[in-house]
Amino acid sequence: MGSIPQKAPTETTEIKRPYDAAELRSLPREEQARQRQIYLKSWYAIRSCSNKSGREAAKEIGIPVRTLYEWKKKPVPESTRPHNFRKRKDPERYAELKDKVLDFRNERKSWGRHKIQYLMTVANFSISVAMVGRMLSELIKEGLVKSYYGTFAKPRRTTPLPPRPYAEDRPENLESTQPGGVVQFDTMFVKNPKTKKYLYHINAICCFTRISFSLVFDKLTAHNASLLLKKVIRTAPFQIKAVQTDRGSEFRGVFESTCEEKGIKLYINAARTPEQNGCIERFNRTTQDDFYKTKNPSVENLKDLNKKVNEFTKLYNDLRPHRSLGNLPPLKYLKQYREQTTLADFLIAQS
Repeated sequence: MGSIPQKAPTETTEIKRPYDAAELRSLPREEQARQRQIYLKSWYAIRSCSNKSGREAAKEIGIPVRTLYEWKKKPVPESTRPHNFRKRKDPERYAELKDKVLDFRNERKSWGRHKIQYLMTVANFSISVAMVGRMLSELIKEGLVKSYYGTFAKPRRTTPLPPRPYAEDRPENLESTQPGGVVQFDTMFVKNPKTKKYLYHINAICCFTRISFSLVFDKLTAHNASLLLKKVIRTAPFQIKAVQTDRGSEFRGVFESTCEEKGIKLYINAARTPEQNGCIERFNRTTQDDFYKTKNPSVENLKDLNKKVNEFTKLYNDLRPHRSLGNLPPLKYLKQYREQTTLADFLIAQS
């Protein structure tokens, strides 16, 4: 590299924050010039103190070397304001068309540029869709017409949900080391092809034994989710220690208070992390493939559908082999686990 024509400072100028091109461009021109000088002085100092090349020094401060050379030539950024502005050929004609667009828009307040351009054409006015759009934008900025775009869109939540009185965030090291140690819950949406409405298939599964439970409802409420929880408590061949769910509203309210009454810990996943509910997500896929797609049950009658769901879960728990359980069905695996645990306890007591 050739020698540097500009004298380098003896000390490196401190840069308080890393280089951000977008942030730098958003600053006023005077501040941009000042920031450029700071980066250039640091660049010169690194080159003079360490005998590094311009490219190596630029890499150290995180700025492309080409950018630094451009700043060296132009320490003050040029204005981005256009030199020439397009002038309307006939301002009076434009004002006349704009008034007509305003009249049509006041008559039909929700109509957009395409429909208003059609009305203008019918009224023997030659105007493009783009020009109508520009006029409407100007009228909205002037406050003469109102924009109805997004009026009926669902508003985003601006305030956080109320704190959970009992539930806790899922710990990173959460594991199920015994039957009922962790039971995961989740909801599937089943669409009725005739009514176009949804049914809500709520599943639960023990992460240790893979024993599953299911119920289908026509409404997604915390009360209905608590019905499945009570069914699991009543029918499970083990005591439930903890329940794990996502942050769905059906797992609040009554569902949460039921866990508290029964002394069951309730853990909630981080937002948008279905991988933390891996067991129940896999069971959801099995339910879709082995029940809804294969058997194609009718979803017209909710009572009959729940009977078929119970038959499917019975088959799943009693007969279906699981690779994660050594190709044993869940109930048989539980029986084998208890026999081995009882034998181990007996041998420990005798020793």
